[in-house]
Amino acid sequence: MESVTLLISVLAALLVVSLRPIYGLAIYIFLLFGWSQRLTVPLGPLDFTSGRIVILVLMARVLLSSEVRSQFTWRAMDGWVLIGWLGVVAALSQTTPPEIFLVREAGTLVDSLLPYFAVRLLLRSRQDLFVMIKALVWIGLPLALLGAFQSFTGRNLVGFMQLYDRLPEMRKGFYRANVIIDNSIAFGLFFAAVLPLALGLWHQRVWPRTWLMLTMGVLAMGLMASMSSAPYFALALMMGFLACYPLRRYWPVLLVAMVGFYLFVEIFSNRHAYHVLTRFAFNQATASYRIGLVEEALGGGMSGHWFSGYGYVGIGSDLVYPNFNWEHQDFVNIYVGRLARYGLLGLVPFLVINVLFYRSLVQGWRLARDVADRWLVWCLSGALVGWNTAFMTVGALSQIEPMLFMLIAATGSLPMLLASGEERTVLLVVVRPAAEPSPEMSNPVAGMS
Repeated sequence: MESVTLLISVLAALLVVSLRPIYGLAIYIFLLFGWSQRLTVPLGPLDFTSGRIVILVLMARVLLSSEVRSQFTWRAMDGWVLIGWLGVVAALSQTTPPEIFLVREAGTLVDSLLPYFAVRLLLRSRQDLFVMIKALVWIGLPLALLGAFQSFTGRNLVGFMQLYDRLPEMRKGFYRANVIIDNSIAFGLFFAAVLPLALGLWHQRVWPRTWLMLTMGVLAMGLMASMSSAPYFALALMMGFLACYPLRRYWPVLLVAMVGFYLFVEIFSNRHAYHVLTRFAFNQATASYRIGLVEEALGGGMSGHWFSGYGYVGIGSDLVYPNFNWEHQDFVNIYVGRLARYGLLGLVPFLVINVLFYRSLVQGWRLARDVADRWLVWCLSGALVGWNTAFMTVGALSQIEPMLFMLIAATGSLPMLLASGEERTVLLVVVRPAAEPSPEMSNPVAGMS
């Protein structure tokens, strides 16, 4: 499949060069989720996926455009995203041979930094943001239908694009769909973010509401087909967050109520409150494992390695780190995973980025001029609240990592988009005074003569 992957990548790159840059971003999204990123083209020491080839072409075109560069405003979040990547490189330089981590982090550069800065450079209007959301929705619709079919039958109609197409695991009588994404958890997380983004277009009048309702139903079907706890948990939190929209003015009261409820469970339960939440998981064993991972990391597991971590440790690592002897080696928590691998050098910038994109969402909310913009900001916030919580039980797997950085970049551009003087299309109904009737019209008989 190498030749096919190369051909598709070249055709997509030609489209990126010939279309407007924002549509080049849409092409990248289509290819990222529409073609297996397990299929690569080896170029020297690096293996290039179709997505990596296209994002390199897109960034080259964007950076060569003086018009795009001149309209870009550097923000603190941009600096922290760059610092985060440099922190990871600095941490790995202390734990891993340079010839290994430089090659691997070059891939991370292409999968995280380039999608981030592509979105930051290209989102210059509301319409650009709508193009990005529409691209995610349009690729999500066939994925959802294919996922539903796979969940019911166990057959993957596009399994020929997977390196290992085997019968998926079953839960509650259904197969765990993944279609073209590496695993079912990432498949479900994709829809957990796209669904609220689609809902955010409700008041924007970019699609008929009947079509939008049908679209959200199909996307929800794709999420359910994953049969995974993390996407379900993200969906539940997102729905709860969106349900609080009418009560948004009372958010301090809601926050105090949530904290009070947690403290009540913590004090009066015979176990910690976070243990109680595991009752909502599909599998009690994996839920207990996630708790054990956090307790081991913070209970002495990072002793002597807080600053730069252990290196490329964890399940699937092909390197040997004799100092790493954790019982829990599957990092089903993005925050613990970054701490264990890169130490505080990698974790702290990531946490700062999380704080900054929430600050951008607050700024966007304050700049929103009408209910359409406020609802869009609220839905984007709901998507990230759901993801941030789900990441406590899973990492940013496969295509979710570049998508995460694209959504973070969208929040960084949001204040500028909402503060711009972009005109909306408004239908004006002008009522003119009725003209005086002519003699013929006032006398029908005369008019017929």
